[in-house]
Amino acid sequence: QARTGCNELRRIQNRFALWDTSQASMEIGEELYAIVSLAYPELAGKLVGMLLQLGEDECAACLESQEHLAKRLDEAMAILDRSQAATTAAAVARAHAASKATRPGKGGREEEKRVDLEDGIARNFGELQQLCAGRYSAAEVEAYWQSLPPLGTPAAAEARAR
Repeated sequence: QARTGCNELRRIQNRFALWDTSQASMEIGEELYAIVSLAYPELAGKLVGMLLQLGEDECAACLESQEHLAKRLDEAMAILDRSQAATTAAAVARAHAASKATRPGKGGREEEKRVDLEDGIARNFGELQQLCAGRYSAAEVEAYWQSLPPLGTPAAAEARAR
């Protein structure tokens, strides 16, 4: 199959020698896509785009040698994996920052109070943490805090009246 790709590449290169290089790149890309889509159907377009950025000579080498193509595809997949990991890490950092921003007592702000649904008492986050220490995990306390109505809302007034 590598030989067929090599012969096909030469045919394409000869046929488009007088044409614009973008047309030749498109033909090379189509050949690569036909091969790459067999192994990575969902990522074929992305992977071929990455290969085309390496240049026509590198793409020709990929069409001539399955081993060379496999090496380049492994490199491309590693780049995509790192990119996905960085995107995930950034999303986690944003979520963490948003969680801190909604948590009272941070950044010198006046502490927000929320009404505890169990006893109707308004507490800030630190007070709730102290009350729940040793009985509930930090994640459970955080989730409970997020579910409590802020002091001054109709839901808080209703909870305090119970």
